Formats: sequence, C-alpha cells, structure tokens
Amino acid sequence: MKKTLEQRFWEKVNRSGGEESCWLWKGHVLKTGYGQIGYNDKRYRAHRLAYVLTYSRIPYGLDVLHKCKSKLCINPKHLFIASRKENVHKWLSQRNTAIKLVRSLVKDQRNNECIEWPWYCANSGYGQISWRNQRVRTHRVAWEITFGPIPKGLHVLHHCDNPPCINPRHLFLGTNADNMADMKAKGRSGMRNHPERAARGERHGMAKLDESEVKDIRTYHHTKIYTQAELADVYGVSDSTIGRIVHKKAWRHI
Repeated sequence: MKKTLEQRFWEKVNRSGGEESCWLWKGHVLKTGYGQIGYNDKRYRAHRLAYVLTYSRIPYGLDVLHKCKSKLCINPKHLFIASRKENVHKWLSQRNTAIKLVRSLVKDQRNNECIEWPWYCANSGYGQISWRNQRVRTHRVAWEITFGPIPKGLHVLHHCDNPPCINPRHLFLGTNADNMADMKAKGRSGMRNHPERAARGERHGMAKLDESEVKDIRTYHHTKIYTQAELADVYGVSDSTIGRIVHKKAWRHI
C-alpha cells in the first residue's frame, strides 16, 4: 500500500533531540536552505507542511516563520504564522546582522593590512553573505558600509588583488573597462593568447552560480525533478539563464 504524504513526511524528520529541540529535515533541501518533499506530482516546503499537519491550513496572505534560526527545523513548536510584512522585517533583521558582522571586521584597519573574510567564500575567492536567495559579496558590503551606495554600472575592485579582502582602504570603484584593465595589469587576462586564463564560469565577476550548482541544475532538469521555471526560482536566476545552462549555451566548459 502506498504511504500517505503524512507518513512519508514524518519518516524524513530527525526528532532525536527531544520535543523542545529542533527537528531537522533529512529529505531534499532547496538551495534556499528550506526542506522540500514531493508527493503526487506536487511539492511542499517542509516547514509549511509541518505546520499544516499539526495545526491547520495556513490563512491566505500569511507565511510560516521560524522562532529558531534553522531553516531545516520543522518542529511545530518552533513555527508561527505571520504576515508577509513581518516576514520581510525578519529578513531585513537577518540582513542587518550580516552587515554588522562585516562592519565589525572592517573596523580593524591597522597597518593597512588585508582583512580577509574568515567565513564562507565562493570558489572565485570572494567572501559572500546570503539572504533572500541572493548572494552579496562581502567586499561590496564593506564598500557601502564605509563610503555609501555603489553607483549603477560600477564594480568594486581590489588594489591588493586579494579577493577575500574587505579592507576599505584596499578597495576602489571602476567601470567594467577599468575592471578588465586591472585584470590585465595583474596578469589575469590575456584570453586570446592564453584562453585558459579566461574568466569563465564562477571565475567571472558577474557569475551568480558555481560549477557544482550548474551540474545540479543539469541533473535536476535531465531527471525532470524540477521544471525550468522551478529551477530558476530555486537558484535565483532567470528562466532564460536556466535554459542556456541546460542546453549548454552557457557554462559550456563543464
């Protein structure tokens, strides 16, 4: 006999910590950090389904939020419903916490040395902070904290040529042409004579994905686990970008 959605759901939950602890989702996890389960060609966010199975349907216009800080937690005691406005306020609070973290490091500018981001860095070497499905490079945050908004069309470049460095004294603004000239001056260009040096894929300054994510996207699309639109939503890019990836018109080198 086929298991019900509720049976399948609770089988994928780790409740070993007790009734008051976080119950962590053991099933599929989206790029956003939230759990997801599929059943009869439908997909459900794990924390939302936990709320519905325990309490009742979620009223229209309300979201399910976490009292704890774990997106994988589906303990109904750690969940509550709130308006979209309250949800946005929560995300902004998390954003401010991340920015405070950068600010605390930026204060330390002694001896004009590099201040390297000590936490997550992309394969390109740049530090990153994530919120609301967006990745923000920490050296850009450091610039805005110190000097103000980055004008549209400009890049934040490094005098020190050290991607994880967030010391504002080592940063400067430049156009895309300035960025390319800076790369050439520091020996990171020469694509015609040295195509292996080309800033392709995740090494490209505008890349939103890394190689492992691109491979996952192609796998998910090939196995029809997600539609193209769903992949675009999960990875925070456009439908056309997903289309170019799966048809190998983009990221052709992997």
